[in-house]
Amino acid sequence: MFDTICNNYTDYKAIVKVDLDTYFDKNYVLSVLKFLSENSEKRIYFGNPRLYSNKLYFEGRFYAMTQKLVEDYCKCKPSVPKINPEDVWLSHTIADCLSKDPSVNIENIHHMLNDETKIYHKEYKIKGLHLKLGRNIK
Repeated sequence: MFDTICNNYTDYKAIVKVDLDTYFDKNYVLSVLKFLSENSEKRIYFGNPRLYSNKLYFEGRFYAMTQKLVEDYCKCKPSVPKINPEDVWLSHTIADCLSKDPSVNIENIHHMLNDETKIYHKEYKIKGLHLKLGRNIK
């Protein structure tokens, strides 16, 4: 999946990965994409942060990154993932790649947190409406 991005990313200002069982506020996501596109030359990683092995990653339900971060990732030519899930692997790989690049100041990587009231995973409840998605619904 990520090699495909490296071969085709040059026309895009940002990339987004969304799980199929994710609900989101369209206007909110469009505003985020607009911001990322307008700042594509900066290193911005958008998502819901978590820790795995004492390292930050952005949860796979919905994450995005600017063109500059994608360029950094593709320059690094990382090896095949050794851990699963992909969100942990990608975040850790980008951090490792950037830490090895002397031209990158790690402080110039901006972590943009999502508004969890606008992006829902597997379940959405509001005003008597209750929706569920995913493989484990009973």
